[in-house]
This record gives sequence, structure tokens and C-alpha cells, in this order.
Amino acid sequence: MSATQQSAPAARPATSNTAGVTLAEVGRRLRPRLPVLPVGWGQVFRTLLAFTIALYAAYALELDSPSSAGMTVLIVAGASRGAVLSKSLYRALGTVVGAGVSVALVAWFAQAPWLFIIGFAIWLGLCTFLASLLRYFRSYGAVLAGYTIALVALAAVQDPENVFHLAMARIAVVSLGVFVTALVFLATDRGPGAGQVAAGITRLVAAVGGLTRQALEQGDVAALRATRSRVAGELTALDQTVEFVSVEDTGFGRHADAIRLAVAELFAMLTAGQRTGRLLASPALAHDPRIPAMRLRLMDLATRMEALAPGTGFDDLHRDARAAQAEAAQATGACRDLAVLAALERADAMLRQMVRILDALADLREDRPSSPALRLRVYSNPVTAARNGTRAALAVFLGGAFWLVSGWSAGANILTMLGPMCALLATTDSAAAASIGFFKGLCLAVPTGLFVGYALLPMMNSFPLLLVCTLPFLLVAIRLAQQPRFMGIATAFQIFFMATISPGNPMSYHLATALDGAFANLIGGACGVLAFRVLLPPDPVAEARVLQRSLVKAVRRVALKPLMPWLVWEHLQHQKLVRLSRRLAAIAPSRRGDAISDGGAAVLIGRALIRARLIAMRPDMPPA
Repeated sequence: MSATQQSAPAARPATSNTAGVTLAEVGRRLRPRLPVLPVGWGQVFRTLLAFTIALYAAYALELDSPSSAGMTVLIVAGASRGAVLSKSLYRALGTVVGAGVSVALVAWFAQAPWLFIIGFAIWLGLCTFLASLLRYFRSYGAVLAGYTIALVALAAVQDPENVFHLAMARIAVVSLGVFVTALVFLATDRGPGAGQVAAGITRLVAAVGGLTRQALEQGDVAALRATRSRVAGELTALDQTVEFVSVEDTGFGRHADAIRLAVAELFAMLTAGQRTGRLLASPALAHDPRIPAMRLRLMDLATRMEALAPGTGFDDLHRDARAAQAEAAQATGACRDLAVLAALERADAMLRQMVRILDALADLREDRPSSPALRLRVYSNPVTAARNGTRAALAVFLGGAFWLVSGWSAGANILTMLGPMCALLATTDSAAAASIGFFKGLCLAVPTGLFVGYALLPMMNSFPLLLVCTLPFLLVAIRLAQQPRFMGIATAFQIFFMATISPGNPMSYHLATALDGAFANLIGGACGVLAFRVLLPPDPVAEARVLQRSLVKAVRRVALKPLMPWLVWEHLQHQKLVRLSRRLAAIAPSRRGDAISDGGAAVLIGRALIRARLIAMRPDMPPA
């Protein structure tokens, strides 16, 4: 049942090219000289610096649509170097794939606009479906592969012979923006570092230890639930942190799988703590001295886990946890009282979890990479993914039909807005609410961009003056985007503010064309909001029910189907519980605690079934 970990062979030093070594050395020398800025402002100024360099380089290289290089910076800039590198990589890959499909669609359907629209809709629907099944920036790369067609192929509809040039131009500006962003962030961002992540993991282990102690002491249930929900959210966020730090630090990346297994063990302790405490404190079991003794032993170990702090030793705790687990296993094997056996089994499982968590911490502290025997699986809901893909395909088809029937010269802008909006927002937790925030940002960006582009820029005659007109607006938007309340509005504002201005090389001013395109963008944004309200609208209540039914079905499968390792199975159910918590927080906060508690009970039933089936398969078991 436990995840057996084997020591990995010594890792070979990674080879790196001269450019990478030089860049790393520049960063090491430059970063200590940089001033320490207030939280959040470092990202703002790094983003603006990268934006300035990318825009200037695009002008100097005389690339088509130089503003796209700046917009790429605004899109891929993130709170950490790992996030920037990961998003940059998948943005570049998605752009290349999307550009290739754009060339193919134009080559096949240049003279058949209806088939072109159908092909675009199907491709975007498939990419949105795939994005809904993937996580982090892999999902973003799939979305980008879908909507790049709107940026390349639609521009080539009137001039099919130019499609390859447009595709290469798009790849060039995106690559430039990606390269400059990575360069600036690697050279100036100190990053969280593996040590800080290890410290964060230690603090989470201590938090789970504290919750376990309170559960064993039969503490206040309401307070336990609130704290447990917060810690569960932090554990979920830790997976993303591990993902991004692994991108920038390959040494830390060797520990990533073991850390994810440790996080799964922490989730298991969170789920079982309250019921384990209730079972061990049951008066009906007090007659057996092993039960009170085991409860006190667990409380002592949990209290010592709670006292863990970054940089402190835990060798004694590690050794005592191993000894306690060995004693629990021996007591379990010798027990013949069914009720006592159930309690001892629960205590033994918790001790095993403690030992494996401390094993992972020790390996990380000693930089001793391990190769876990288990591979965790990611939960994905193909029904929701199919719904998202179908919605995106329908929205693009209807928007394209309106364009073709109306013959509006700026109608392609509707698809340029509608496709990305339906694909990107479909992967968020609350797509309908996110679409409204996105549209608000668009409504603010269009008039602001028109004012700057046609009232201020005609009086300017140099690149520095262009920056004077644009950077103040971007500074405010980037800063606001760091606040969850304004993230959607501010992110949309950044992108469409620059898209509305669209500073060219050389700059040209056509107010009528700009107004036409701006109006089409607003219509596309409004249609995007309607798509999430009318075309297969998201249904959080139905999704919550699907998650609850999925938990029940998973427990039934444990009883009837071939077994998978219990930690892999349980981690899948924990992911469902986290999603269920998010859905209920938006639609029924008062029912959130009870639903999560009931879901945790289902997980424990599944764990008991797995244990019972494993015991039944032992060769020393007598026949029924």
C-alpha cells in the first residue's frame, strides 16, 4: 500500500551552452546590486522594462506588427521566473503549431470561406477541449494553438499568397517578446529559490501537524474546518509552485515527484485527522490500553510536527515516527478484536503518512533525489472539457457566419476577439464571471487607446515620447492585475489598450478604420459574454453534483474493479474535493463544510475498502 521509494542514481551534471552560462553569471552579479522594491512593484518594473526593450527591438528589426512583441511581454510576464519561463515556452510552442495550422487552412479553404470558418471552429473547439484537460501553462499553449488562427489566417483571407509571410511574422514577434521577457526576468528577478520553497513546504507540514493535533484532541469542529480549507488551498497552490521552480532549477526538479507524493500524504492526513481522532477517543475502545497509548503517541508526534520550522532539525522526530509506525504495525498484526483492529489500522496509516512526509523533507534537505515508485494522476473531467470545446466552436461558427453574411469589412475582428475569449476563459473556475470582467477591461481599453492613439500620439515624434504616452497606463494596469479583484479587468485592459493603439512602423492614422475595428472588438467581447450565458452556459451546481457522483462512483469501483495504489486513488479524490470546495464557495458557502466532510468520509471508506481487499489477497488468509 505504501509508496516505495528507491534511491535514484546520481544525477549527471546538466550541460549548458555558453549563452546560458553567461546569462546566469550576469544575473548573479547584477541581482545583488538591485534595490529591494516593495512587494509587487518589482514585477511591475521588470515587465515595463521588458516591454520597452521588446517594442524597441521590434521597431529596430522592422518587424510586422511590432506592438505584438510588447503585448507578448505583457501576457507572459509573471510573478516568478519559473512562471515566465513556463508560459514563454508554451506560448512559443502554441504559436508555432497555430501558425502551421493557419497556413494549412488557408491553403485548403482560401476559396471556400464557409469551410474555412467550419475548420477554424472545429480546430478551436478541439484545442479548447484539450486545454480543459491540461494544467497550468500547458493549457495555455493548447488555447494559443487554437486562436493563433484568428491572428494569422483571418489576416490572410484577402491575400492567401501572403499567409506564410504572416505566419513567420507572427512567430518572429512572439519569439522576440518571449526572449526579451525571459532575459529581463532571469537577469533581474531573484526568484523564490529552492530554499524558500523548502521552507514553505516545512511550514505546511507544521500546519498539517497542528491540525492533526487539534483533531486528536477533539478540538472545535468549526475552527478545524475553516483552517483545514485554508491549508488545503495552500497545498493545492504548492503544486503550481513546485512546477514553476522545477522549470528554472533542474536540481530542485529532481525532487518534484517526491514532493508531490508528500503533498498527497499531507492531504490524506487532513482528510483522516478528524475521524481518526474521534475513533481513537471512543469510550467503547478505552478498555484496550493500546488505543489510549496510541492516541497519546500520535498527539506527541503531531505536536512535534507542528513545532517544525525552516532550518530546524527533525532527525529525532523522524526516528521516533519510524519507531512508532513499526510498533503500530506489530500491534495491528497481533490484534484479533475487530473494533480495536480498525482503530489501530487507522493510527498505523497516519503514522505511515508521517514517516513518508518526513522522508521527503529529509531527502530535500540533504539534496538526495529519489525516484518514487508511484506516479500521481491528474483529475480531469472530459464532460466539462467537451462542453467548453463545443461552446468555443459554436461561438466561432456563429460569429463567422455573421461576418460572411453581413460582408462587414471589420467583421474578422469579431472572431479575433470571440475565439480567444471563449477558449481562454473556459478554463477558469468561474468563466461567466470572468467574461464580464474581461469585457469591462475591453470597454475601458478601447476609448483610452483611441484617446492616446489619436489625441496624444500625433503630437509625438520619437520612441521615448511614445513610452511617455503609454507606460503610465500600463503601470497602473499591471499593478492592479496583481489584485485578484481586478485581475480580469486589468489584464484585458493591458492587451486591448495596446491593440487599439497598435503603434506601427511607421505609424499611420486612420480614424475611421480604427473606430470600425474598435466597434467590432466591442461586439466580439459582448458576444463572448453572451456565449457564456446562452451557449451551453457553465453550471456550477451541475458540476458540483458531477463531482459528488464521481466520488461515489470511485468508491464503488474500489470495491468492484482492479485496484490501483491507494495513494494514487486517494489523491484523485482529493483533487475532486478541492474542486468541489471551489464550486460550493461560489454557489452555496454554507454547505461547503458539510459537503467536504461527507466527501472526506467517502474517501476514508474507499481507503478502508482498499485495505480490506489487500488483506483478503494475502496468501496466509484462510478461504471464505
